[in-house]
Amino acid sequence: NSSSGEEITFRIWDASRGKIFQATMDGLLSTSFIQNEVIGFKSAPVEFESTSYIEQHIALNDGWTWISIYAEDPDLNDLNSVTSSLTLASDDLIKSHVAFDVYDDLTGWGGALTNGGGLNTSTMYKVRLSSANSLVLGGDEVDAGKWTTDINAGWNWLAFPLSNNVSINDALALLDAAEGDVIKNQRASCKHSFLDHCE
Repeated sequence: NSSSGEEITFRIWDASRGKIFQATMDGLLSTSFIQNEVIGFKSAPVEFESTSYIEQHIALNDGWTWISIYAEDPDLNDLNSVTSSLTLASDDLIKSHVAFDVYDDLTGWGGALTNGGGLNTSTMYKVRLSSANSLVLGGDEVDAGKWTTDINAGWNWLAFPLSNNVSINDALALLDAAEGDVIKNQRASCKHSFLDHCE
């Protein structure tokens, strides 16, 4: 740390919802750090207030990680910008069900994902990295009431744009599922039954 000149930003943890939100202090998103400075007094306290800007922290493995996005980060359309804080190596890979990008140490990300507009909240992705990283995204939270995705016959890569866990039956309550339909993740699966919904 420097004794002055660095900017401090603020976050609020909403434990009831399990979410991190950007915060303001007296309406400001940041303030300059000055060593030993005291801000706010009993007679004139500062006020911290949450914004609608949410942070999403995604742990990326050494190897493959399946990810979905629930923060509408303004940089999602630019893979080089949205991953600028990561330690990347040539041949790292991001792929959707229909497109992929490969990372090059000299040129950055390139491929059909970049050419198609980058990442979005309606698509599930698989990320293969040569070293573990933590990706932090930030933006407005996906409005689950307006969010849609296409589900076709056969296998789909289904995104999950929520920040909290919900039961499979609740998450897929509006899906017109047929007996024998299957949903699975990297470690478990569930088959739809008319009697028990998902067993």
